[in-house]
Amino acid sequence: MIVRSLFENVLKRRSCSARTVGNRLGEQLYSPQQLHPFTNSPRNQAPAPFPSRHQFDSQPVHNPISSFNLRLPHYDGYMPPEHTVSSKDNSTSAGTDPIALARQRLIVALDVPDAPSAIRLVDTLQGTCSWFKVGLELYIAAGPSIVENIVASGHNVFLDLKLHDIPNTVAGAVRSAAKLGARMLTLHASGGPVMLSAAKDSIAGLTNPPELLAVTVLTSMDAGQLHATGVGRLPSSQVELLAKMGMEAGIRGFVCSPKEVATLRSLTGPEGVLVIPGIRPAGSAIGDQKRIAGPAEALRLGASYLVVGRPITQAPNPAEAAAAILEEMSEAL
Repeated sequence: MIVRSLFENVLKRRSCSARTVGNRLGEQLYSPQQLHPFTNSPRNQAPAPFPSRHQFDSQPVHNPISSFNLRLPHYDGYMPPEHTVSSKDNSTSAGTDPIALARQRLIVALDVPDAPSAIRLVDTLQGTCSWFKVGLELYIAAGPSIVENIVASGHNVFLDLKLHDIPNTVAGAVRSAAKLGARMLTLHASGGPVMLSAAKDSIAGLTNPPELLAVTVLTSMDAGQLHATGVGRLPSSQVELLAKMGMEAGIRGFVCSPKEVATLRSLTGPEGVLVIPGIRPAGSAIGDQKRIAGPAEALRLGASYLVVGRPITQAPNPAEAAAAILEEMSEAL
């Protein structure tokens, strides 16, 4: 019916040969300016970027990780409240309340084996934490839907997949992660400058893309472990080298241990987003971590966000453990 209507339209406008009619009919059917049936955008243009499912507070919030086009927060010992990202159920500004400021900078690692365990933890920590980390264990067990479900509940997701592959593959993975609504995403700096640049370019122009965080040297690695992989430098030297390489590739977010955060802060300046694992509050077990620090110490050294897992998730009362860490963090705020 569509073809017939177009054919009659051409005939009504002008009497012409069958060949001319066919040519004009083809132009109408296949013109690059025709709207794409699924995206409603011109066929010769890329589809509109997948919209972020993240819901912001009712109060105006300047998100430090919302866009590469935005000015990142000034660092002066803590993250000012107007630059923090909070869950949508917190409708009031953090103001100068140290606990509220700490809550916006604590990321709880959901290092659990399945989705029900993760959702229980999110529910238990409702009102205490704004950020949750989804790592490889949970992502492989539960799939992308776990990210979407946490985002839909009003929280921010740090997707810690530590991507490391050829540039084209990593670029595609980054685009897919952006569609899920993740606010931060990790990739290994050791993947090289071409890979890092490809990842950054893959989300250029998207609305609210995730902040890309280059992982420098894992916090479980010490000098002996690093040397075993063929790297003769000390961990601190390797972290600095990889961070400089990442910055040259356009990356401004990094993951490092508390021992290197001061060095990276001096390199990145106030624009850097530094996410720090290896945080161990007073009295907690060190586990397999090698380069650690307490919450207040890491913040004083220049951390933007702290990642805490087992001291909270394996505690008899996770909410109380998180509250105690917030108290420690508030000492530096």
